[in-house]
Amino acid sequence: MARAFSPASVGNAAVGFDILGHAIAGVGDTVSV
Repeated sequence: MARAFSPASVGNAAVGFDILGHAIAGVGDTVSV
């Protein structure tokens, strides 16, 4: 089985998302195949 995790980010929460976006620890999507 393979598993991949992609963390959520605050990239679209405010102005300056290209520079100020950062990952949120513990929140995201996990895909298992």
